[in-house]
Amino acid sequence: MNWLKASTSTATAQAARMLSGLIVIKMIAVSLGTEGFGRLGHFMSLISVLSVLAGGGILNGIVKYVAEYKGSPSRLNTFLSCAGAYSLLFSVLVCLVLSLFERQISLLLFDTDQYGSLIVFLAFIQFAYGVVSFCNGIINGLTETVKFAKISIVGTALGLPISCFCILQYGFVGAVVGLAVINACLLIPSLIAVMRLDLLQKIKLRFNRLDFKHIARFSSMQMVSLATLPLAEIFVRSLIAQYFGWQETGLWQSLMRLSAVYIGFFTMFLAAYYMPVLSSITDRRKSFNHVVKYLLGVGGAFIVIAVVVYVMRYYVFLIIFSKEFVIPANYVLYQLIGDFFKILSYVIGFLIVAKAKSTLYILGEFVQTGLYLGLALLAIRSGQVENVFVIYAFSNFLYFLVCLTGLTVYGRLSLRIQQKTE
Repeated sequence: MNWLKASTSTATAQAARMLSGLIVIKMIAVSLGTEGFGRLGHFMSLISVLSVLAGGGILNGIVKYVAEYKGSPSRLNTFLSCAGAYSLLFSVLVCLVLSLFERQISLLLFDTDQYGSLIVFLAFIQFAYGVVSFCNGIINGLTETVKFAKISIVGTALGLPISCFCILQYGFVGAVVGLAVINACLLIPSLIAVMRLDLLQKIKLRFNRLDFKHIARFSSMQMVSLATLPLAEIFVRSLIAQYFGWQETGLWQSLMRLSAVYIGFFTMFLAAYYMPVLSSITDRRKSFNHVVKYLLGVGGAFIVIAVVVYVMRYYVFLIIFSKEFVIPANYVLYQLIGDFFKILSYVIGFLIVAKAKSTLYILGEFVQTGLYLGLALLAIRSGQVENVFVIYAFSNFLYFLVCLTGLTVYGRLSLRIQQKTE
């Protein structure tokens, strides 16, 4: 029943976020076209990075240790005090870096310094992202899935009209602001939800060595994660624009954006329910069985969604984007295959996060990025944009095999340990 309740709540919240995300994408696609949509891609990636990076990227760490310490209020308060101080300090550092180097960042990403003011805007709005991440970590760690769903729904309802207004009134700049604001509007319901738990009032921002070490481990995992795939994506996007033009870049970006929408449903559920439960399981064999169960369940659910998207692809892109976004069927097929293996890799990867195996996680990120980036470079230089999508599917398949091999080894070791103790 808990699983069903969590699934229903998560599905409702993610449906609201998916709908708002699709509305925003539709407005951007109609307003900017394929070329403008492609150029906006770098800002989309930057906002996504800041959404996770803000506050030190310690969301998963907060989820894990709140789940562990929720039975001990004093220990929980000590941990949250350190996590809050860490999050604030990191947000200040990010703000300073973006504000001081706004011109250089704009030149690096866009070959022009005219977007420096937007970089500064993002530097300050990421403070809201940091607070949202901190609050949602507490909510998820306590397995308050229904509250988390309400936060998402209310935040989306607040942010959507503001985002739409910005896009309609101010074009490209408005699209950047709108995309940033819709995430920041989660701040109000997140704060209200945590304040009602009577936790924030007891938190005193101060560091302690043990919790700082725990938090830094998760922060390092997230830093590597953000410094690998998202940056690789920015690099690949730039190369596609260089070799094939912004028109093809816009088509590639539209598929990546659509993927982010339905992948977000699964990652939201995995983070909100699957990982806290996994963190609380101390028996290795039970952890292995839990992962296998979710591999089958999540894989099956994704196949259903993928079939619907592929069969209805023409209408999906017509409704979500516009007639200008005509995506060949084989591009869509390769993208869906790649997304399938990416989601399954996430299911296995959350085991590493839940057990705080930072070295293994970092190694996995480098392997995944190395596969994608190396193969993508070959695909782009082949002169056929179709190969970029082929490589996306193939690299995710190879990485899933790596993850599956690791899971198999983990399962065998767990069985041996269980047999020795019996």
